[in-house]
Amino acid sequence: MQIMIKDTNFLDMALIDRVRVIKLLLFALFVMVRTVAPAQNQVDWSIKAGIGMANIIGDNMGSPKVKLAYKLGIGLECPFDKVWSLQTGVSFVSKGTNHTAVETDGISAQAKVNVSYLELPVMVAARFAMDRNTHILVAAGPYGAWGIGGKTKALGHRWSSSSTPDWNTGNVVEIDTFGKGGLDLRRFDYGVAIGLSVEYRHYMIGVEGRLGLCKLQKELQGKNITGFVTAGYKF
Repeated sequence: MQIMIKDTNFLDMALIDRVRVIKLLLFALFVMVRTVAPAQNQVDWSIKAGIGMANIIGDNMGSPKVKLAYKLGIGLECPFDKVWSLQTGVSFVSKGTNHTAVETDGISAQAKVNVSYLELPVMVAARFAMDRNTHILVAAGPYGAWGIGGKTKALGHRWSSSSTPDWNTGNVVEIDTFGKGGLDLRRFDYGVAIGLSVEYRHYMIGVEGRLGLCKLQKELQGKNITGFVTAGYKF
């Protein structure tokens, strides 16, 4: 199966994606500066870590399976009033998929795709007080991400009803997830971010989801999807 993509239209689309993400990051920076400047004493900083599941789904992805994912980052919250606020930050996030099968002419190509991103969400959050020290937060908005690395392990084998891929045979090929010498996934990703969390004083626990809207590769047309359980501390 040919994985390398050299189509000029695809490269043009990748350039368009880059412009879109740059605009998103610049917009986030603009909003942060305009919000933080007049109210620096109200800005809340936090650290957050999470563990969950990631997958890459799409029409040509065969039967993808979830993989373990994790994230670690810093957050910034700028309140507008007692209920509404703007949330953003930068996180290191692992994504990808396990054992993606694409069957063509009797050949089944299996892959373990690992991807690492720097991710920046821009979410509007609503805070609801349960008591003096406890609040529930609901947040949603767009996110942009830049792929910084990752490896893909690939294995091709003749398919039959009884055959299964053997990852211990030594016939596994390891390639870069990004770059023309590898799987050539787009480095830019963007999509929709949602979150639900509970705050007790300085401590936070919650769940988050990311639904990618960017087709990561023309031939496979997969999109990132992730879910995390998170815990954090607000300074």
